[in-house]
Amino acid sequence: MSKTFRQVILPLIGAVIWGVSFVAQKVSTMGAFLFDASRSFVAVAFILILILVVTKGDYKHLLREETKEGTRALWLGGLVCGLFLTFAMYSQQTGMNLGTDAGKAGFLTALYVVLVPVLGMLFRKKTPVFTWIAVAVAFVGMYFLSIKSGTSFSMEGSDLLMLLCAFLYACQILSVSHFAAKCHPVKLSCLQFLTCAVVSLILGLIFEPFSFAAIGENLWPILYLGIVSSGIGYTIQIVAQKGTNAAVVTLFMSMESVFSVIAGAVFLSERMTGREYLGAGLMFVAVVLNILGPVMERRRKKEPEEKI
Repeated sequence: MSKTFRQVILPLIGAVIWGVSFVAQKVSTMGAFLFDASRSFVAVAFILILILVVTKGDYKHLLREETKEGTRALWLGGLVCGLFLTFAMYSQQTGMNLGTDAGKAGFLTALYVVLVPVLGMLFRKKTPVFTWIAVAVAFVGMYFLSIKSGTSFSMEGSDLLMLLCAFLYACQILSVSHFAAKCHPVKLSCLQFLTCAVVSLILGLIFEPFSFAAIGENLWPILYLGIVSSGIGYTIQIVAQKGTNAAVVTLFMSMESVFSVIAGAVFLSERMTGREYLGAGLMFVAVVLNILGPVMERRRKKEPEEKI
């Protein structure tokens, strides 16, 4: 699989999946922890089946690597990535429940597209100049796409939770980049959601009311988010980030904000304004800049496209 395909096409597929998942999340009526636990257990079951299919029924190495070092990295990565993902999803949902409107929530959460290259600098990860330009354009685009005209931009307690969410997602993305290079990406995805499922279930049973009736009422959102958004979407993310620049992949994944607006129009009869179309257009410009950057750099160095 070419590096360009994993760095461009796969993240865009993930962005479409996550954009549509906005509709499923919006109709949920469960507590955040228990809802996340339910979708995560579904994701674990789906990914386990996927692993068995890919490995042709190799039960011996179901959640293990060939070496002890690889297995250690796999389980440690699943724990670290899963903890970041658990509290990122929870802080996002809680922030919205406490009053942050959907537009502002989308903008604040999508700040991970800026935080990833910034935090990456702490680990001496180099980010191409074209990516920084694309990040700036995407930042402006997300503002026009998410913040309504005439709406004052102010920070409240719930907004701070959304900023925490963006920070945690950035940490999760960087953690995935680190551990995906050391172990099987699909197995890492499975253990990530196993951690998320167990931690969310424990905290949900402590802090939220539980009922099987609520699970039944939210069955379709749970199945979609568990199988498609979590099982497929996040696995695509990990595969896309293996051996690639996290900042570049993150920019494509941030296109979920565009696809969420499109999904809202299709499934919830929401309509975009001229301001939102401008924001979506800027997001596409950012993606084009991000595609042209590596291509021009390879031509300058006269290097062939890398194969992974």
